[in-house]
Amino acid sequence: RVRLLQRAKMASSMDQLVADIRRHSSEGEFKTLATQLQNCADQIAHMDVAVLDTVIECLDCKQHSLGVMASLAGKLSRSDIHYDWNTLLRQLDNFINNFSVDQIRASPLACEPLSVG
Repeated sequence: RVRLLQRAKMASSMDQLVADIRRHSSEGEFKTLATQLQNCADQIAHMDVAVLDTVIECLDCKQHSLGVMASLAGKLSRSDIHYDWNTLLRQLDNFINNFSVDQIRASPLACEPLSVG
């Protein structure tokens, strides 16, 4: 029962994250979105990898670049997991080839988690 409650909480967090990303992106509020994503970076980093994969799949990289980037950064920040490398490389390739320059420019610091090594 506890695992079921944890899954429900994760699904709720994922749904809220995706809704916030879509809303701020559609309204062109990229700086606000970048700040919100930075404020919840720890929460994103602790989401189950399958949840982050779902978030990435739910978002169009061209319209929601900051959200995809934050989700990828959350995945890459984890040292306690074994990646499905095919999925991760496909997601990174999609991001690199399709991200919105305008969104990324709105938050140059948003790239910082991707460069930490």
